[in-house]
Amino acid sequence: MTVAIRADEGYAGLDDLSGSAARNGVLSALRLRAGGLVQRQVELAAIESAVKRAECGRGGFVLLFGVAGIGRSSLIAAGVEAARARDFTVLCARGSTLERDYGFGVARQLLGGTIAGLPQATRRSLFEGAAADAREPLGFTSDPKATHAEYAQITALHSVVERLAAEMPLMIAVDDLQWCDRLTLDFLCYLGHRATELPIVIVGSWRPGEPRARAGRLQALAADRDTLFLTLRALDPSGVAELLERECPGGANREGVDACFQRTGGLPLLVVELLRAASTPTTDLLREMRSAMPETVRRYVIAYLASQPSRSRVLAEAIAVLGAEVPLGRASEVADLARSEARTAADALVRCGLLRHGAGLSYVAPLLRDAVYGAISPLARAELHAAAARVLAAAGEELSAAGHLLHADPQGSAEVAELLRAAGQRALHRGELPAARRYLRRAIAELDGDVPGGAAFAELGYVELELGRPHDALEALMAATELATDPVQRAARSMLAADAADVARGLPEALSVLGAAQRDGGGVVGELAHELQAKADILRLCRDPEGCRVGARGSDADADRSAVGALDRSGTCSAEVSVMASMAVLDVRYSARSIAERCAAALRGYSPLDDAQGLAPFYLMCRSALLSGAADDVDAAVARLRSPSQARSNGVECVCAALSLQRAVSRGDLRLADSCRAAAVMSIASRPATALWFRIRREALVASAVVHSELDRIDDAWEALRQCCGEGEPSACGDVTVFSLWLMLLVTDGRGAEALPALAEAARSRPVGLSVCGLAWQPWGARAYAQAGESDLAVSLADEHLDRMRAWGALPAHAGALLTRATIDRDPDRALALMGDAVELLARCESPLERARLRVELGALHRRAGQRKAAREQLTLGADQAHHCGAVAVARRARSELLMIGARPRRGAFSGVDSLTVGERRVAELAADGLTNRQIANTLTVSMKTVSSQLTAVYRKLDIHSRGTLAEALGAEAHNDPPADEARS
Repeated sequence: MTVAIRADEGYAGLDDLSGSAARNGVLSALRLRAGGLVQRQVELAAIESAVKRAECGRGGFVLLFGVAGIGRSSLIAAGVEAARARDFTVLCARGSTLERDYGFGVARQLLGGTIAGLPQATRRSLFEGAAADAREPLGFTSDPKATHAEYAQITALHSVVERLAAEMPLMIAVDDLQWCDRLTLDFLCYLGHRATELPIVIVGSWRPGEPRARAGRLQALAADRDTLFLTLRALDPSGVAELLERECPGGANREGVDACFQRTGGLPLLVVELLRAASTPTTDLLREMRSAMPETVRRYVIAYLASQPSRSRVLAEAIAVLGAEVPLGRASEVADLARSEARTAADALVRCGLLRHGAGLSYVAPLLRDAVYGAISPLARAELHAAAARVLAAAGEELSAAGHLLHADPQGSAEVAELLRAAGQRALHRGELPAARRYLRRAIAELDGDVPGGAAFAELGYVELELGRPHDALEALMAATELATDPVQRAARSMLAADAADVARGLPEALSVLGAAQRDGGGVVGELAHELQAKADILRLCRDPEGCRVGARGSDADADRSAVGALDRSGTCSAEVSVMASMAVLDVRYSARSIAERCAAALRGYSPLDDAQGLAPFYLMCRSALLSGAADDVDAAVARLRSPSQARSNGVECVCAALSLQRAVSRGDLRLADSCRAAAVMSIASRPATALWFRIRREALVASAVVHSELDRIDDAWEALRQCCGEGEPSACGDVTVFSLWLMLLVTDGRGAEALPALAEAARSRPVGLSVCGLAWQPWGARAYAQAGESDLAVSLADEHLDRMRAWGALPAHAGALLTRATIDRDPDRALALMGDAVELLARCESPLERARLRVELGALHRRAGQRKAAREQLTLGADQAHHCGAVAVARRARSELLMIGARPRRGAFSGVDSLTVGERRVAELAADGLTNRQIANTLTVSMKTVSSQLTAVYRKLDIHSRGTLAEALGAEAHNDPPADEARS
């Protein structure tokens, strides 16, 4: 005989023997719920053991204790299944807030349905004798006015249960005892005391912390010596993972399990409901688990708080607003409760399992906190945030207070506005731009835009520009400029507004903003005027380097005189130094040494973060210093900028990445350059398209193309060029850097003749000088003419470039010009003399890649002249140097030349650890470990002569002279594995 009545959180109960199809569906649901238990093996084993004892006539009481959602009802369902499997009669009931004031309400649930289904004769015999008084509590009396003593009714009910158990072992399952009526609790206590004498097992569940619960009787029931009291705990992460595996096809990864555990606190019901709310076919499961709000949980929280005293509700809302680990005193202030009232409310919320008390008060699960927070009305939520901000500000926690002010209504307070602005500045210093934007916008809204001095507008404009919102940035910065009271402040904001105008509306609008600032009669003179003019030149230089040569400066002669004067004049602003140095490099006016000295002096101790111009002067000066030979000063400046003492930002990292890439290329370290390449391009691509970042991105792509070309990845180099040009044609690009790269790639591909029409135009309009990575269009134009058979034009262009590089004075550039002139010269003797001069120049500077390239060309020249020995010597040196630089293209050229003279190189390197054969490397390692030649010969099973000859080769290749330095040389000379192309060779 199986009976059921009410449902708990997830099931509706069991059916009696005459049940309908609908109730059979309820039975299936219960079975499904009972089959999904996780980490409840101990508790379930205890219930099953009690069932077995009851089957033998020794019953008992099992009491399950735990907070809502812990799985009490599921465990009861599992116990019901265990009893039903042993043919127990099962009686189920559930306490309810609607019935707890009616006597024997739950007892009637337990027994009424069963007895009503019995034949009349059986029912009559059931109530005979001592059980007669059970008719009234169970609703089977014919006299509605009959009254009997409560004790007599309880004993009568006991007799009824005893008679039912006489036919078949009996399970009584009662969920939510905390809502059970008093008389039924008395009956269950009476029955529990005598259960050990009957084939009856009683399973009940109790949820703590409920108001109006009959705690005394529940405690008495729990304290009975025959009661098995089981406290249920939340799941640990492994239990959550198991539950997710059962509920979600394929389970969840470690990150998903951690997210679910953190949000639910391991409460099984919350885990299941969260998964159901998050696991739809169109959603990202992990993202949804971090933000989804199950409707069932939301409804439960609203209903629960509505049933609580008002002080518990307002305290729960205050803690939901304040967050985790909230001190009780702070929560009581925000909730506007007396300390004693707050303590009473907190105790109740902790007992019911909504809150926990550790370092402070917190919700047991962030999901419950989110549900409580979402249940607060918008107006009440804003008031609570305002109260939290006042309390936190009074406690000296301004940053936390500012976070709450973001969700409060404006109060029109200057103090509040300043607090929000300070929080925005701190967020900006940490690089948290979205947070800084929220704080600053809220600070402006606090005073309805009436911000004295406009500082908040200026900071907001900078943040908007960094976030890629140029139109919003321009609006804020123009407002900041109008509110500025000091000429220096007004000029600085105008320069930042020009950056925003450049992105939002184009270069002419940016120059218009600067022109208006220059025409301002409020003290824009001297260095301030230089700053504004330099900003205009920076914008032109970054967007249109060729136009900047004349731009606002008039004729070339005027520009020349301005450049010389600016570089000579002491005290010139850093922005103007950077512009003049960059223009001088572009047009190779002035000398490399003068530019290097001026840039080094300006960079020494210079912090771009303290300059109104921002990072642009720093980048342009470093770029010019690299091209003019002051690489060490650039290294020092970048190291200072990256030091922990400097404020860090994404912009600083991007500039340092771009300069590191160019520095690696100039040093000839192509392996390092290749590792810097992708990081530099990706970090710069995420920046807003201001003039500076437009320039840096383009030059980073050009440097990447140069690296790809040197590594013999010509298709990748062409792709980088296409990214530089966008939809335009490289031949028509106004940027001389891109034009030079295009010529280089054409010549590398052997298609120099395609560049002839563009070269004719370049001779009239292109500046003659150097650009990023030392590129220049003239040497590549000369080689293009040579490929097309235009020897006279090639020689003329190469001579012109050589004259300019000789006057410029940078040794690598001068040597490169000599090499270009030598490669197109048809006179072998003159070409050999030019290359000799280049070798002498390169011996005085750090240019290993240029030396490798020069050695290979010199070897090729000797090979064409039939000088096989000299050719082999130079080609071997060039191939070795190219290998150590990582220059695959140069190394491959050297290898092909060596093959043409009959050499058979087996490795790319001819010195260093990479040049050692397998046998030589093994002998060297054993010798470094201290073995003698004889011991090495015995170990390798070779002759002493072989060991001696291989050690001699090792000494020569590693450039050492004794066994004592062998271990150090093997470690210091170790390189990365050679590129795959050379390894295959």
